[in-house]
Amino acid sequence: MPPVPGEVAGALAATRRDGLGLPAPGQPEMCALATLRLYPPRWVWPPSFEGAHEWRVLREDIAAHGIRTPLRILSNRWVIDGTQRYRIALELGLETVPVQVVPIPLEPSDAEPLSPFDRLRIERTAVLEALARRHLTRHQRDVLFLTLEAAQGLGPPEAGTARRLANLRRGPGRSDAPPTGPSLDEIARLYDTPVRRLQKLLTLARRGDGEVQAQFTRGAISLERAYAATVTADRSGDPRDPVVAYVTPRLDVLARLVDCWAACPSRERGPFLAEFVRWRDRFEASVEAVT
Repeated sequence: MPPVPGEVAGALAATRRDGLGLPAPGQPEMCALATLRLYPPRWVWPPSFEGAHEWRVLREDIAAHGIRTPLRILSNRWVIDGTQRYRIALELGLETVPVQVVPIPLEPSDAEPLSPFDRLRIERTAVLEALARRHLTRHQRDVLFLTLEAAQGLGPPEAGTARRLANLRRGPGRSDAPPTGPSLDEIARLYDTPVRRLQKLLTLARRGDGEVQAQFTRGAISLERAYAATVTADRSGDPRDPVVAYVTPRLDVLARLVDCWAACPSRERGPFLAEFVRWRDRFEASVEAVT
């Protein structure tokens, strides 16, 4: 498995400053594959890349050399890191695989052996490390970020610290500062995403209508349209801002233009862009007129 890039490793290290990283796993040991089972996620989990080029390369490597990076498991034999390696091992008929046990205490109940806090940090770590390890589409990254932010908002009271993962602090944290989680700039580097895009995702996660979020997650609407719908809903009927009634419908028009641009064949983008510039000029002039 390729090493974690330096800037991503730094971002992952930053997430551990808030106490939500997983404890260090134990020494590698061999374990019967038949005794293992996949961790059942509660809120968010990285998408499978089975069938992709990266998956085929990984399968060929395991077929030739076996599993070289141990799976990380809990003491009840749930696999919390190495889902694809586990599935490939099953497909290849391996009898034993290397594992490392992560020392997270389990509850006596078989029905729910993990506390909500431990589930949250397992799932958040899985998402962050998935982003560091493999290529995801832009939409997959956006949905992971959106779902993770929602999980942190809906999770246990202890998750209040985890929400700082996506805070609006800019710039790196000082080494002598109290734990706060990484800055938005650090998360932007981790997700390979502009800060402004993350801010829109945060707005959608924290204030967006459930149906709008679902449409965006399915890929039915773009982030621009989902964000515009959220901002419009926030501002509609606000008597403190007389411009809102004029501006918000035009924001939806702008979102539709962005969608059209994304779907437009490259040979037709020149005329489309020229029309968009003319629309933008008219929009700016009309806003100045009403303000």
